[in-house]
Amino acid sequence: MPSVHQSRTEALHLHIYRAITCVETAVSEMTDRIFISFTRLTAGIRAGTVLDSRV
Repeated sequence: MPSVHQSRTEALHLHIYRAITCVETAVSEMTDRIFISFTRLTAGIRAGTVLDSRV
């Protein structure tokens, strides 16, 4: 049977892992949005018009 300390340590590790995963997901989504915005902007410049960035 695991000790109380070991159980708390494992719970803490799981909590930290979930927090890191959440941050990684948020950063990934933010990076995707920035890339899409940048792609739209460069496409607009090439076409001679700057698209509205508030989409």
